[in-house]
Amino acid sequence: MKGQLGRFPTSARKICNFGAWVVGGAILDDDPKDIDLLIPWEHWPVVAALIPQDARPTNLGGWRWDEDGVTIDVWPDRLSRLLSRPGILTEAWHPLTGTHVKSSKVKS
Repeated sequence: MKGQLGRFPTSARKICNFGAWVVGGAILDDDPKDIDLLIPWEHWPVVAALIPQDARPTNLGGWRWDEDGVTIDVWPDRLSRLLSRPGILTEAWHPLTGTHVKSSKVKS
């Protein structure tokens, strides 16, 4: 985390410049093999244009591709919706602002 986008593949760094939230293990992993990027709906049209032609659709309505040995997943959604659902998402990092949020909801 801590503004260290240099460890991400080029396409993931570009997408983070358009308001993406990094969610999941890639937040703290120094050498992530999987990067999940939640895209706010208002940024989805721009981000969708950055998705590589060889990307595959996902079950979440987003796209997945591999770059430099890293799997990148992107999908549009509202961060507040995911953080409010217990056990779905526990934390997120917004590289543009440095904001790091954690959910207090725990799956029972």
